[in-house]
Amino acid sequence: MNTDEHGLNLADGSSFSRRSFLAFPALGAVAMAKGRIPVGLQLYSIREDCKRDLPGTLAAVAKMGYEGVEFAGYYDRGAKDLRTMLDDLKLKPFSTHVNIKTLLGDDLEKTVEFNQILGNSRITVASMPAAKTIQTWYDYAKQFNTIAERLQRYHMRVGFHNHARELDLLDGKRPWDVFGENTSAEVTMQMDLAHFPEHKLDPVDYMKRFAGRVRMMHLKDYPPDERFVLLGDGVIEWKKVFAAAESVGGIECYIVEQERYPPPLTPIECVDRCLRNFRRLHGNQ
Repeated sequence: MNTDEHGLNLADGSSFSRRSFLAFPALGAVAMAKGRIPVGLQLYSIREDCKRDLPGTLAAVAKMGYEGVEFAGYYDRGAKDLRTMLDDLKLKPFSTHVNIKTLLGDDLEKTVEFNQILGNSRITVASMPAAKTIQTWYDYAKQFNTIAERLQRYHMRVGFHNHARELDLLDGKRPWDVFGENTSAEVTMQMDLAHFPEHKLDPVDYMKRFAGRVRMMHLKDYPPDERFVLLGDGVIEWKKVFAAAESVGGIECYIVEQERYPPPLTPIECVDRCLRNFRRLHGNQ
């Protein structure tokens, strides 16, 4: 999912105190206490529904049994408005997808304030500008290390979400490898799972390689042919993925994302079935 054009809109002037923000327990700690990992939905999966009726769509997501959401744009809503909707539905903000520009210079403070109001501690960069040489990815890694250091005082983490091009070879190296090897342990590597079998790569190997860094992952299956498939209907070996995520990956929350919709299903019907399939495949939910 490319959300480069999505910016942050701090539409209201309200703010929560630092104490209020820190009162939210880390989702990972909650999951460990319960012996389970919460599952949320990337709202890009149902973006048209969100545009038409955000409150009603969030209510439907909560009714399905999702425990949280990840934002990719805010549908012209302020942070306080979004927070109220989530609180009313007992949904948690698992993460927000943002443009890298919102984390640079003076804009970072605005982004921090927005997410403090929202109650979110995970800020994930959705994509980076395409690079012509692999050196650019060494530069990107330095940039993320600086952002991670600046966010520590707010008890927030920055993450990066891979797409296909981060797994393509560039000057003989994969950008995802260079990024992971040259960023600090504070930088989360949010794996978009479908792109790994697309490149004939094993996601379990990557979780072992970057142990403790995969605090979030997008649950998206990869088809064996040209069909559109839901989670559990493709080639990914989900039980192995879940076992690795929860033993070495450092997973704190699972996030379902469904970008293509097998006919005749609607996007809402697709994400409902994805959650049912997740529960069947994972168990302990």
